[in-house]
Amino acid sequence: MSPGLPSDPADVHRRRPGDIFELRTAGDIVPPYRPQAACDVAGTLKFAVQAQKISDSRV
Repeated sequence: MSPGLPSDPADVHRRRPGDIFELRTAGDIVPPYRPQAACDVAGTLKFAVQAQKISDSRV
């Protein structure tokens, strides 16, 4: 990353804290979806959609 560039998604998208539900993973790796396997990423996304009522997502 270049010095002086924002690294926080809220800064990049010019949003305030709390406007963005953010999930960070080691190495920005998102495993393939497998309905039969438990996955932290899938669990976090499920929480965002069901409990927090997030309607738009970006990956």
